[in-house]
Amino acid sequence: MSEAVSRQPERRVPPLPKNHGDGHGDGDGALRAMLDQKEKDLVLAAELGKALLEKNEELRRQNEQLEREFAENVEVRMKERKIVKASLHQTG
Repeated sequence: MSEAVSRQPERRVPPLPKNHGDGHGDGDGALRAMLDQKEKDLVLAAELGKALLEKNEELRRQNEQLEREFAENVEVRMKERKIVKASLHQTG
């Protein structure tokens, strides 16, 4: 993984309150809060994933462009080298 993308520490799901679902206390509220937080975490993970995919595509395009430029540069240098060699043979 790239250093540009920092890893978040893994979050553990807290244990459910002992009275969850029995209609007493605030167990339902705690459960709802945990579910809401998980939904927020899921949305954030999806957004981060999408951003990473977009950045990856951008970097892939940049890499392809650099490869084309490099290949063109090598071709130009090879042609220049042939010209220099030919001129050295003519004068030597």
